[in-house]
Amino acid sequence: MDDVREVTGGVDVLRRRAESGVAGVMIGRAAMSNPWIFTEIRSALEFGRIPASPSLEEKWRFICQHCKAEIAWRQDELMAMRSLRSRLMAYTRGMPS
Repeated sequence: MDDVREVTGGVDVLRRRAESGVAGVMIGRAAMSNPWIFTEIRSALEFGRIPASPSLEEKWRFICQHCKAEIAWRQDELMAMRSLRSRLMAYTRGMPS
């Protein structure tokens, strides 16, 4: 059976490519709490380097943008925020309180 390991960032993608020559990878749960994983992987593949993690301010800007977009789409702030609860918990995991 194939050795299946979770891809959690650009380093994993580069390692998989070097080890086995894979043409692609699947991103699973890592994207739930780290939507910046895609930028990291793209930089790793295009430039061979891992960018710095987003700052706390950048993460908050992203979170606020996501909330505003969800509210606009649902046109109901309460419903939007209820639907985002689990996502917001994942986004903020590990952030200082």
